[in-house]
Amino acid sequence: LNTDAKFNQLHRALLNLEESGQRACLIVDEAHSLSIPSLKHLKRLYEMPPSGGYGSLISIILIGQPELLIKLSVNNPDIRELAQRCDMVALKPIAVAELEEFIAHRMSRISKTAADIIDQSGIAAMAQYLVDGKGQSQLWPLLVGNFLIAAMNKAAHIGEDVINAGVIQEVATWRN
Repeated sequence: LNTDAKFNQLHRALLNLEESGQRACLIVDEAHSLSIPSLKHLKRLYEMPPSGGYGSLISIILIGQPELLIKLSVNNPDIRELAQRCDMVALKPIAVAELEEFIAHRMSRISKTAADIIDQSGIAAMAQYLVDGKGQSQLWPLLVGNFLIAAMNKAAHIGEDVINAGVIQEVATWRN
């Protein structure tokens, strides 16, 4: 099939989905790596007309690094039309005051509490280590998760029951 035939086939499939009362959503992770032509193809998908003629047959969620915001700038003439159709949300780092709550939330997913894996000195040490010299939080969810994994492994290796400030210090020393 040529490109137009594939596009028409996809359009028919999305129309059938719409007729059955369902919606389609395309989620693209690492979207900052997409080329401009690929992004333009996504715009074409988004603009496929539904049977009623209004709206879109598909929702598209692009997840990427900050470079995606640059690529999707309305000042970029190659991609302006797509950028004008996007709602952009930038993930902010976790506030220091919310670190314990974030850890508690993550642990609740495995029926544990934050106190089961880290004590207050460990939380304070992690917050201190993951805030830069300018006071800017570096408490990104992925970084916090990876740091916790390293700290749990270090605690197990040295025989600590929970992560404490000493364990965090050892992990921080190892990471530098």
